[in-house]
Amino acid sequence: MDMELKKFGIEKKGRKKYLKVIFLIILVSVGSFFLLNKFSFALEGLKQYGYLGVFLSALAANATIVLPAPFMSFTIPFAISLASQTNLIVVVLSYALGASLGEGVGYLIGRGGKRLLNDRKNGLYQRAEKWVKKHGNWAIIILSFQPIFPFDFVGLAAGAIKYPWWKFLLFCFIGRIPKYLILIGGGFEIWKFFSDIFS
Repeated sequence: MDMELKKFGIEKKGRKKYLKVIFLIILVSVGSFFLLNKFSFALEGLKQYGYLGVFLSALAANATIVLPAPFMSFTIPFAISLASQTNLIVVVLSYALGASLGEGVGYLIGRGGKRLLNDRKNGLYQRAEKWVKKHGNWAIIILSFQPIFPFDFVGLAAGAIKYPWWKFLLFCFIGRIPKYLILIGGGFEIWKFFSDIFS
């Protein structure tokens, strides 16, 4: 373990701190992934809470770090279902707000582990940090909108370089609005189309 930590440029004095950061990342990621995947049926109970339920499900689905979140396959249809009964724009805003706050977990972990995360071998992290440093607000908006580059690395990088937390959440929220308008709104239109055909 000592040799591995030396690769990160971590001296013996600060090793306990960085081991705690590693443990926290693993605990949050695996814990969130396991609990929400295993007990996704519990999200069914959120339906009775309407917009608050959408907000909470999005918050939970986006609080994992670097691991995939298969429970989003439940939360998006849940949001589409609610949008079919209520107001699409309010559903999208509720989901985007919850998702943005969920991404704040990555930001907070990045804030505590700058030297650990700044490993040259981690190309995704390095790229995210470079983009956030160079393009700031626009990088966060665009990367929170697109579905390809893992946004968790953006949160980790923003926290590590001490990008203002409120700005990170705000611009993440701005990028998430059109993303979920497409996903939830598009899903709603498809649902409505098939409902009209088969009704």
